[in-house]
Amino acid sequence: MSAAPLLEVRDLYKHFVLPRSLLSRALTGQGHRVVQAVNGVSFALQQGETLGLVGESGSGKSTLGRTILRLYEPTRGEVRFDGQDVFRLDAAGLRRFRQQAQIVFQNPYASLNPRKTVRQILAVPLALRGLSRRERQEEAAALMERVGLSPQHLDRYPHQFSGGQRQRIGIARALAMHPRLIVADEPVSALDVSVQAQIINLLEDLQQELGLTYLFISHDLSVVRHLSTRVAVMYLGQIVELSPTEPLFEEPLHPYTRALLSAAPGQGRRERIILQGAPPSPLDPPPGCPFHPRCPAVVGDVCRTDRPAPVLLGEGRWVACHLYGPPA
Repeated sequence: MSAAPLLEVRDLYKHFVLPRSLLSRALTGQGHRVVQAVNGVSFALQQGETLGLVGESGSGKSTLGRTILRLYEPTRGEVRFDGQDVFRLDAAGLRRFRQQAQIVFQNPYASLNPRKTVRQILAVPLALRGLSRRERQEEAAALMERVGLSPQHLDRYPHQFSGGQRQRIGIARALAMHPRLIVADEPVSALDVSVQAQIINLLEDLQQELGLTYLFISHDLSVVRHLSTRVAVMYLGQIVELSPTEPLFEEPLHPYTRALLSAAPGQGRRERIILQGAPPSPLDPPPGCPFHPRCPAVVGDVCRTDRPAPVLLGEGRWVACHLYGPPA
């Protein structure tokens, strides 16, 4: 029997209600509108695994990651971390959860306080762990070395570092809490290509050394393929395909996954699939399968009226598409 997953996400929804305005009333006849950012996402993540989360901009990837960490309160659904329901934790339980689950943000220029030195930035999570002043100094120096920076730079401010160095500081801040899960929200997309490889290698080394579990959010498919154990493909707030990494890249099942991979450079000699139209707005998602207005393989009215449930095809491969029939 396999071990219980570290993280379980069950039928998670996150909707944002836009504020009322005279303009929205005039345009829509309604007092408010709802952005359906995440619509019924489910998956599990094992200790030490990396799940890559990919999809177009606006598909809900970052919102999903932040809702899992309860930076956003969910509309409904359940997230269980090490068997505990995250959304039912009291203040003390939430503090303990956030010690074990941290985030690395996309923009290293905006995620660090420009008025604080690196020593002061790292002191906050270290103090939350209850370390003494001397222990905080020693741990801060050790963290700098662990992420490839010099302890001599602890008293510098963020603007005195390059983008890659700032991202290393953001990783050190996350590591300061001794987490088990890290949500990496496009951690290399704002960096130069040469620096991206260094950060990816650092994340790999840290995972092997510390046994970390990653939810790795990215639009760079080559990075996802290199780093991930499994890959989840999101479209308009829903996971349309979930698979071990190599089977997904070698033989994508969902029509959207095929189109996504065909548009990516360096993914083999695939015939380019040109999708018609633009992704629907999460303010007004279509009924049925969210992909059907752009899908080149619509099978009939069922695609336009019924949302497909995930179907298990082979070991660990799930796809939500009417091409593959009803769920088992």
